[in-house]
Amino acid sequence: MSIITTRHSRSYIMKKIISVYKPVGVTPLQVIHTLKRKYSEYMNTKIGYAGRLDPMAEGLLLLLLGEENKQKERYEKLDKEYEFQAIFGCETDSYDLLGKVHINSIPDIHLNEEIIKNALFSFSGNSIQTYPPYSSVRVKGKPLFYWAFHNKLHEVTIPKKQVTISHLQFLSLESISTKDLQAYITETIQLVSGNFRQEEILNQWQIFFRKNTSTHFLMLKATCACSSGTYIRSLVHDLGKKLNTSATTYAIRRTRIGAYTLDSAIQLW
Repeated sequence: MSIITTRHSRSYIMKKIISVYKPVGVTPLQVIHTLKRKYSEYMNTKIGYAGRLDPMAEGLLLLLLGEENKQKERYEKLDKEYEFQAIFGCETDSYDLLGKVHINSIPDIHLNEEIIKNALFSFSGNSIQTYPPYSSVRVKGKPLFYWAFHNKLHEVTIPKKQVTISHLQFLSLESISTKDLQAYITETIQLVSGNFRQEEILNQWQIFFRKNTSTHFLMLKATCACSSGTYIRSLVHDLGKKLNTSATTYAIRRTRIGAYTLDSAIQLW
């Protein structure tokens, strides 16, 4: 079997699974292609991944080598842990920054730390979560994002599923200037390759910032331990609704999958 060096050690370890850090702007398939290009011994090895990460998300990705791909479902069912940041006062159709912002998003003028904490912690335990429109769950034989991308969501019923959030931790509530938020959105969207509506999305954000009079936006930072299949983007979107305002995901970082942690992941970039 092939070998690879971990990020924190010079020793070589036999691998059936490779824990990899996926940066923002990269898809899981691009991670696999980069691994094969960097480590030629894997060029002819079948490599899959267990549990995808959105282009705007970063963090731990499990790559399965060879026969281990037959165990993909078992790995996908492992619980997960994330760090995430949410922005209040804006909302997009993808529930993250890589989406068309609603020009008339509800402002966040009534929010404070206590109100946000109480709303956040109410999502602990079991609940029914609606899939975000831009997700890969299949509906009528096509991924849900197909229906959203082609403006056909009205032709399907968006599915829901039961999820379990075992732990939520509030880390901080800060503010980010409108100038810094706009710069971050532009910078991160430009990192994404492929057809994700980048030009349309950036144009929509520019219109939003021209019309918006806010000088700052509130930003929540928190962690979430949850069952497989839980969407942090949906959690943030639902949090905004619970607070009678708008919210979208600013950043997601997956730090754990089952017993695998980001600390042991290799860096390819």
